[in-house]
Amino acid sequence: MHAVETRDGIPASRAGGRELPGLVLDIDATLVTCHSEKENAAPTYKHGFVYRPLLCFLDNTGEALAGVLRPGHLRPTPPPTTSAGSPGHPPHARVPLAPPTQAGRLPALWRPGRRADRSGRPAMPAGTRIIVRRERPHPGAQLFLFDLDEGVRHQVFLTDTLYGQGPLQLLEVRHRAHARVEDRILCGMSTGFGRFPARHFQINATWLELSLAAIDLLASTQTLLANGKLDTAERK
Repeated sequence: MHAVETRDGIPASRAGGRELPGLVLDIDATLVTCHSEKENAAPTYKHGFVYRPLLCFLDNTGEALAGVLRPGHLRPTPPPTTSAGSPGHPPHARVPLAPPTQAGRLPALWRPGRRADRSGRPAMPAGTRIIVRRERPHPGAQLFLFDLDEGVRHQVFLTDTLYGQGPLQLLEVRHRAHARVEDRILCGMSTGFGRFPARHFQINATWLELSLAAIDLLASTQTLLANGKLDTAERK
């Protein structure tokens, strides 16, 4: 939060040429290929072995807020605000938050994933809706099972943003900006967690935390010190 003290506050996240109010968290899981002898590594259908870290980034600054190294055998379990995605893809979500309070505390974010009656139905916030965009695919686009019937793609995302807080086009472009998280993950691959060094799972979990700290150092340097093209430059 050095940006609050040294500049004009935390920079705004942007989507579709507009500034988004508050803070935007991007949550994503990824597959990291590793050697089969590493503890808790598991095979995939592509005949490799992987870990499945779950990561959270602050889109406003590019900082890594949290990361959990998960065993390779875990199956993706999307959080309540995830986009539908396609079968077999890791969970991913974009979570807009209200601005921090004067005390610096963030509003409550997570809700129970199941209803109190244990019915198994997701405990979604009131007003939650699923929005589907139907579009003709660009040349070379990959179609999935339910796209093949009509030859069109269906982009699906879930939101609890209330009616009247933005047109559908803005909600969609805000969600599409989640793709920036892929750049954060590529940066993380370069700063360390693309290659886990140890056979023991706990050592590799510590290595993930160190790699996320390296991402934070790069993001903080760009936010506080860089201007022009340098504040969006990518690592080599």
